[in-house]
Amino acid sequence: MVVVLAMMPWTVIAVRALVDGIQTSVAEWRLRHASSKKPAPNRPGDAFPEFLVLWALIPIVFFSFSQSKLPGYILPSIPPLAILTGDYLFRRRKPGLNRWVLLGHAVVCGIMTMFALLLPWFVVHGHSMPPRGLWSQRD
Repeated sequence: MVVVLAMMPWTVIAVRALVDGIQTSVAEWRLRHASSKKPAPNRPGDAFPEFLVLWALIPIVFFSFSQSKLPGYILPSIPPLAILTGDYLFRRRKPGLNRWVLLGHAVVCGIMTMFALLLPWFVVHGHSMPPRGLWSQRD
């Protein structure tokens, strides 16, 4: 939950970038470990997406099994997720993002904006809700 909140408002794109990083890592790993006679290309930096995925997932998985965990324990997962998100956005420049990813990002940003605009009301009025028929009342 901490990672989801820490990546706001980029949470939807960061999750998609993490899934894409996992898919890329698995595909590259399979290519390197294929039983073909032809050697797979091995350039420096090929394993960087794998490194970022492992860096992001290991703290989350490890501290999810812990009985006494604090939200700050998961924070080391934020930098690799940010790097994966930036790399994903860079690679998706030409073809563009999927409509569902953009829609999810728009919904998250809209909800955040709604809470930011309603925050002063809740600060002044406490836990009472805004009047329901405020806009429908006519004088």
